[in-house]
Amino acid sequence: MDLAGYLGYAGSVARTATLLQAGFTSNGIRTSVAAGEIRRLRHGVVALPGARADFVAAVLANGTLTCASAAPFHGIWRLHEPERLHLLCAHGSAPGAVVHRASLVPPEFPQPVAGLTDTLLHALRCLPPVDAAVMVESALLQGRTALDYLRQRLPGNRNGAARAVLDLVDGTADSAIEVVARLLFRARESTPRRRCSSRGSGLSTSCSKAS
Repeated sequence: MDLAGYLGYAGSVARTATLLQAGFTSNGIRTSVAAGEIRRLRHGVVALPGARADFVAAVLANGTLTCASAAPFHGIWRLHEPERLHLLCAHGSAPGAVVHRASLVPPEFPQPVAGLTDTLLHALRCLPPVDAAVMVESALLQGRTALDYLRQRLPGNRNGAARAVLDLVDGTADSAIEVVARLLFRARESTPRRRCSSRGSGLSTSCSKAS
């Protein structure tokens, strides 16, 4: 596989250190840049012409896509496209992006995308409950994770809200909309209903919560 081919395999952008580890040489990288086959975005980072903007942003931040930004890559449902990019960065900053720090499971592929476990855990801690539930439901439906597995990785009081989201999913929905409809139905059923009665001519009405 030539350098351009490997870059395509790696997501269209990579650090030169990654290319050197893959067996390419510094001279070969310089030659490809001079020939216009690849572009040098900055010292230590090269990309194919027309490289994916989200992958470029991730590599330039020395990070990987995660949370809602990684959902399409993993083939799981996403209710909303995030307004800002979500990146897993072990250190440093990424102006304009939502930065996640913790990582439990390294990715198994060369593209700059966090593994599925990290993607789901970040979503559970970061996104609105419905959005996170949709992502987890999709992964459960595909048999790629388990509720107990995720719950065990969300210990302590600080993860209480994230664990509560797991109670909203069961891996049986056929679509993201079905997950939303299920949650709306549960919310309606859990809201106390008011029972009203009219007295006399109907001008006076009293209401009380139904038990």
